[in-house]
Amino acid sequence: MSQEIYLDPDTVGKVASGFGEAGDILKAVAEALKIAVEALRAAAFVTMGGTLAMAEYLEGIEKACTTLSNDSHALQKDITGAIKYAETGDETNRGRFA
Repeated sequence: MSQEIYLDPDTVGKVASGFGEAGDILKAVAEALKIAVEALRAAAFVTMGGTLAMAEYLEGIEKACTTLSNDSHALQKDITGAIKYAETGDETNRGRFA
């Protein structure tokens, strides 16, 4: 018994590009947080360590943003591969959804 795949490539493509845009935004947020963490670590010398806790807190958020960005880009790639698989039957790029 063969399995049929029903999907609208344009709609699913928009979902994939949404993940790509979210990944780009999260990457930019992670970069901004990295700069803030570096500034707070530099200020920790002047404030006798008062800003070090804030730097470590923001560093945790930065790592989470980086992970989410990477996951979003991976989802974009996998969804795009699933669209190509559904359209052409090419299994080389089908990703985790096919």
